[in-house]
Amino acid sequence: MVIYARYTFNADDIWVWLEILAKHPIINGYRPYDGRFFPLASVDLNILMQFFTSAYAYFFFNAIEVFCIAIILWKLLEAIFETYQITSRYKWIYIAILLGLLLHPGFVTVMLGICYPERLQVLFLLVFVYATFKFYLTNRVLYMVVGFITANLSLYLKEPTFLFIGLVGFVNLVILVKNKSFNRSFVYYALLTLSAMIYLALYMWLIYPHIIQAYNDTKNIFIEQAIYIFKGIANFALLDCFIMILLPVLGAYRLYRIWHKKEKFHSLFDTLVFGSILYILAFIKLRLFDQYYLIPVYAMSLSSVLYYVLALKYIQNTFFKLITFVCSLVFIICTLPIGIYSFMWIKTEGVRFDQTLSFLAHEAKKNPTITLYFDGNGRSKAYNTWYWSHMARYLTEVYGVSNFDIKVKDSDYQNIPTIQQNLDSPLTIYNSKNIDEPQEGDFIILNNSTHHYADSQYLETMAQKYDLVYKSQVFGMPYVSIKSLIKYIFGDSLQQKLVVGNQNIFKLPTSDYVYRVKKN
Repeated sequence: MVIYARYTFNADDIWVWLEILAKHPIINGYRPYDGRFFPLASVDLNILMQFFTSAYAYFFFNAIEVFCIAIILWKLLEAIFETYQITSRYKWIYIAILLGLLLHPGFVTVMLGICYPERLQVLFLLVFVYATFKFYLTNRVLYMVVGFITANLSLYLKEPTFLFIGLVGFVNLVILVKNKSFNRSFVYYALLTLSAMIYLALYMWLIYPHIIQAYNDTKNIFIEQAIYIFKGIANFALLDCFIMILLPVLGAYRLYRIWHKKEKFHSLFDTLVFGSILYILAFIKLRLFDQYYLIPVYAMSLSSVLYYVLALKYIQNTFFKLITFVCSLVFIICTLPIGIYSFMWIKTEGVRFDQTLSFLAHEAKKNPTITLYFDGNGRSKAYNTWYWSHMARYLTEVYGVSNFDIKVKDSDYQNIPTIQQNLDSPLTIYNSKNIDEPQEGDFIILNNSTHHYADSQYLETMAQKYDLVYKSQVFGMPYVSIKSLIKYIFGDSLQQKLVVGNQNIFKLPTSDYVYRVKKN
């Protein structure tokens, strides 16, 4: 995690690094205008930036977080296995779960970035579940205090967490009141319930009245929203099959056992199951489907799934055995390859970006002015505009270079908005809507942000048309997944429907290229 540490493109990381370098406080979790309230999100960054600006320091902190998560997860697994005397032949599950989590695309994305509140949320939720389980067994004050503290830290790292904490606390509180058990457990679950209520009250007071447009809210017609939600759920199911398929089935089966078979409701594990499902439903309702959003659910639900599937031997049920097999197969075929690719891409993309910036800055310092074009990129919001826009900022703010211009040679997509025009900007890409023809000496930058299918044949064409002056030497690999293979097999018709004009389904090329327009 620490090696190859660079400022890189990983969601909001790219602008967060600039704030760190400038030592500007990062306030990313308090945005009343779009309904966001997770104020503890950047506390660690604001503390670290007082002492460090090097990327190595931040990824060293992330590595410590991953190590702590692995230790707590291992301790939780040991506690579950030992308490319920799960046969030792299942001990291989320890390693499988650890590796599965570490290589999950969402976990990789979160832990190889700095902007994600899930980094700390997963750790605190794991500690909360472990402490709550140990409190359930021992009734010790230490576990009650640790559980209460980590629950409250988790609450202010992602909004839907209050649903999970609130359900665990409230349902247990109702059970205790019904049984007239006003003991230490009553205090603990009352505090959890109160904590969730306080969060909700703060949200309704500080955020809700000031919402202008909810985060990710769109004005699309119903059919477009339905298709978007269906695709989002399908993506979740492919990447998170265990918690999108096995967990809901387990929840439904538990309801059947409780209501139809009159089986006793398990105050701990049933609330963890239903609280986790409620957390998932919140993201579906909010139409948020990025690959890292459900990572906290693994911390929430893992102990309960293991308890029911292994300790209560649900795995002996043919139906559960089949679902577990299918989920394992999907995870191996679909999830793991994307996780491995995500790890390689995130770690190497930053190095390529840094090296390309260094080359361009060197060229700018040798010349009165240089003009940059980004092949397969442009002003339309369908393009990967984040690449050229942040390269411009890094050249100016980090490398101290301002004698450059960025122009566009690729036409915009029809019926898709373009970036906001800024007539005061010195860059043509912002202050004009013109499509320009590269002139002698101009630079053409090609990397995997292009919308063109930049295979070997495309690279040959570029080499014939322009002079290759720079190629990154960092290892890269194409994006190969079930979805990309389907798009490739079914050709342009399906590809154009699924990705607006973006033909680069394998995210090629695997290196960064800089070309110079030849002399006439």
